[in-house]
Amino acid sequence: MKTILVIEDDPAIRNNISMILKSQGFTVLQAEDGLAGIELALGSAPDLIVCDIMLPEISGYEILERLRQVPDSAITPFIFLTALADRSDMRQGMNLGADDYLTKPFTSQELIGAVNARLTKQQELTEPYRNEMQKAVENLRQMAYTDLLTNLPNRVLFWQKIEEYLANPRKLTCALVLIQLRNLNDISEQEGQSVADLLIQALARSLQNLMQEGDILARCNPDSFGLLLTQEAESSESIEAHLQPLVTEWIPAYSLGKQFINCDLKIAVAPYPLAGQSTPELIKSAEKVLNSFDTQSGQYYKFYTEALKLNFTQSDRILAVLQSSLENQDELDQQLDIWYQPILNTITGRIVGLEGMLQWNNPEFRTLDYGYLWAIIEKSKQVLEINQWKLNSILAQFKRLQNYSLNPFKIAFNLSNRFVQQPDFLEILEASFEAVSLDLSLLILEIQEMDLLQSVESYRVVLEHLSHQGVQIALSHFGTGYSSIPHLSQLPLHYLKVSPEIIHTALHNPQSEVMLKAIVTLAQSLKLKVIAEGVEVEEQLNLLRKQGCPLMQGNIYSPPVSTAEIQSLLESDRRLT
Repeated sequence: MKTILVIEDDPAIRNNISMILKSQGFTVLQAEDGLAGIELALGSAPDLIVCDIMLPEISGYEILERLRQVPDSAITPFIFLTALADRSDMRQGMNLGADDYLTKPFTSQELIGAVNARLTKQQELTEPYRNEMQKAVENLRQMAYTDLLTNLPNRVLFWQKIEEYLANPRKLTCALVLIQLRNLNDISEQEGQSVADLLIQALARSLQNLMQEGDILARCNPDSFGLLLTQEAESSESIEAHLQPLVTEWIPAYSLGKQFINCDLKIAVAPYPLAGQSTPELIKSAEKVLNSFDTQSGQYYKFYTEALKLNFTQSDRILAVLQSSLENQDELDQQLDIWYQPILNTITGRIVGLEGMLQWNNPEFRTLDYGYLWAIIEKSKQVLEINQWKLNSILAQFKRLQNYSLNPFKIAFNLSNRFVQQPDFLEILEASFEAVSLDLSLLILEIQEMDLLQSVESYRVVLEHLSHQGVQIALSHFGTGYSSIPHLSQLPLHYLKVSPEIIHTALHNPQSEVMLKAIVTLAQSLKLKVIAEGVEVEEQLNLLRKQGCPLMQGNIYSPPVSTAEIQSLLESDRRLT
């Protein structure tokens, strides 16, 4: 429905024009003077304006001139009404941009003919622009819902497509799979962004090759994809079998041209309806599974199960309690503590170091495994404050603990990756060191292997600075399936801490024993010391001595204990026999 604005000071003529136009199906707006006409033209954006030249206050010429200066009305068709037939008057209007003239009196047919002719002409002129505009809108819409690197749907469109699938009453079972290339940032830093982009495009093609009719694939984040399986989702076995070509092609490395690139690929599977009956629930469950991978394990598959569901529920509750109970410094001092586990020389059996570990003195959660608690702390909003408290406490207590031993010993501690990755981390560390007068060569900062691999270059800067100051660096959980070996000779490391998984399986798994021996040999060639973590029984200790591993820690000597108990152990100089 086209809208016509009629600007005419004579009520009879104005009403007559309006009646004629309305009879042809037009919507008509009326203005009795020039100022009202300008206001209506700018506010209502009519499709055409019929305007008398001779008006009170301002003329039709001035109205036209003003409207042509405004982008929204610059091309609106404009027909003048005049009782003058002088060619000079018509020329003046045309020079200002008028589209036509009607000389009073005029017939209904002349009015309708002039209006239709101008509207048709306007449509012909603007149609190409409208088509281009429509194409531009479609392109913008596509860009809004498409990942430009892979040409796949993005996260927003993925959600919509899952919603549509779940809303179908005839749907069968399905499973949401999230696939994350966790070391993409590291690959970008080492190989360049162009290689990282080629790798993402290759991963997209690999996933497309897995798709069957009805499956939905999208790039959800820079390092991850989402795949809704609608055909092969009956069981974990069928899903795993369907995804096996991806595992074979990408784990542990992908061949990009003539280059093999190590890939830390994680696959999280959330089956419907166990993991959720709505799109938000399903995606939240899949993301929880993806975030629950142990960063130090070689595991690359994980399924949402009833057991994991209970674990998530417990983790969420612990996190909520932790965040609500550690809101200020006083609560940190009251509820947090540092416990210590000795590090021993495997030959002499004497304490040569301590590892400081955070303990949460909440009666309900006091027995939580340290690694499990630390993983929850990583997710908390107080993670930076808790790390700062831990660092300051360990440094202050270590200064006092040195008085309880006749033999010098070192103190080892780890800090959250989020804490270390702060832009001002080195300044924070310097301030903590200055607050206590310590020999920095007695400090061992532990860096987890996976954290290092996620951001090698940023860690390199930190580690080189600390090493220059005398702080020693230990790479912990080494040997769990990640490829940090190329970096060992390039980073200022002093210790390798062998993963407890290797120690626990070395007695009955020949491959683990071979790996242990290889780690010790590698460390010796690089002039690094090896600490075996998680030693529980005498047979493990004997194997370490046989393999030439110089240092160990584990419950065979002592579990993590309080400050008072570690003081007693230091004073007694009790040895491991």
